[in-house]
Amino acid sequence: MGNDETSPDIVVEKPAIGHVEQSVLEEIGHAKVDGYVSYGLAKSRFDNLTIPQTIWTFKRVVLIIISVYTGYICEGFELNSSGSVIANAGFIKQFGSGDTAGVRSLSATWVSTWSALLNVGQILTFTHISWFADKFGRKASFYLAWTWLAIGCMFLNVAKSPSVWALGKLCNGAGIGVLQVTCQIYAMEVSPNKIRGGLVTFQAVWSDIGGIIIAVMMQQLNSKYPDNYLLAMRILWAPVGLMLICWILAPESPWFHARHGNKNKALKCMKQLYGGVKGYDFEEEYSIIEKTIEHEKDLLTSKINTLEIFKGVNLKRTLTVMVLSAAQQLAGLVIISTYSTYFFSLAGLTDPFLATVILAYATPPMLLAMGVKSGFVFGAFSVPICIIMWLTVPETKGRSAAEIDELYERKIPVWRWTKTVTAVEEEMQTITQIKGGSTRPINGAKTHSA
Repeated sequence: MGNDETSPDIVVEKPAIGHVEQSVLEEIGHAKVDGYVSYGLAKSRFDNLTIPQTIWTFKRVVLIIISVYTGYICEGFELNSSGSVIANAGFIKQFGSGDTAGVRSLSATWVSTWSALLNVGQILTFTHISWFADKFGRKASFYLAWTWLAIGCMFLNVAKSPSVWALGKLCNGAGIGVLQVTCQIYAMEVSPNKIRGGLVTFQAVWSDIGGIIIAVMMQQLNSKYPDNYLLAMRILWAPVGLMLICWILAPESPWFHARHGNKNKALKCMKQLYGGVKGYDFEEEYSIIEKTIEHEKDLLTSKINTLEIFKGVNLKRTLTVMVLSAAQQLAGLVIISTYSTYFFSLAGLTDPFLATVILAYATPPMLLAMGVKSGFVFGAFSVPICIIMWLTVPETKGRSAAEIDELYERKIPVWRWTKTVTAVEEEMQTITQIKGGSTRPINGAKTHSA
């Protein structure tokens, strides 16, 4: 980068990762002369980086979030084991009952109860975990999740009756419920806006890894040790132990301390998360967090209750979350993921592995053999769901928390979010130009600061 008065725009056509700190980040570092705190920014100047540059610059944060997500291995393990373990011959011998012909099988009541209790455990934690996380912190919530999962794992390892196995499912459901809420909140709070969406959804990768592990493990278990279902339960202790180590090393979210007015603790956590980032102004970035929290408090002019989420702007946000969650259920995801292996075993398929991993790859050619018209069955649900999602789910990529609040408050239609210029963006560009730094223009075209 030269020393001319007009510095080149930070948008690089082919960014070289190794050159980031000598170009873009160098400019960011120079721009903080005299500070931006007095302007009350609500959007970080690092949001101007490209996605590859952001990943490289905040690589420590990326690794921390990935490590926090290790708990989702247990989620994938638990959700997929519901169908795989109950198809094991040893499991059926232990928990099944014999009929008049002497053939042992699982009670349909207990099978449905085990699955239901997993969801009941999640619902029970959903009722209080948000309050708990705001009161005691994200890390305390991680430890609560670990406690539930450890207790559930213990029950599954010692269970000799369907009722004890049910207790294990209930505890694991509670632990998974804490995970599903707390881990994503943590990722949203500490991840840079530019890559927030990808990091928040990365939990699915760990969940899928857990699912693949249980599928392969049960395939080997059923072929070599058909009567030893407990081996899978003992292996479950490995991810339970791994997640505890990762959570101990992860710092607390600075947003939690900021909401409680503990600036020093928040800055300490920010240094643990972003300490290696060149040009990172901790005071400036903390002021962004502080301003966003103050804006939220201004909106809460009176004491709120649960019914507030169904009123006004909050109703739109509630519908967005509900549509995303309900779409999975309407598509039959739970039935397929929970009972597929057991149903295939009843149909005569002896290898559960074929009903999990391999069958997924066999589905496209199978549909072609059955006829393309069979796809209309999926379309009957997918088309209306897609329309509803287009009308209710906004694109939040690259948006800060303050921008998302603003777009909802301005009642911008969700399909116009990507092209809408927020007051935060206008403020950011104006302030950066005043301070003499270059910034990406609002309309997406390349410009240079004056």
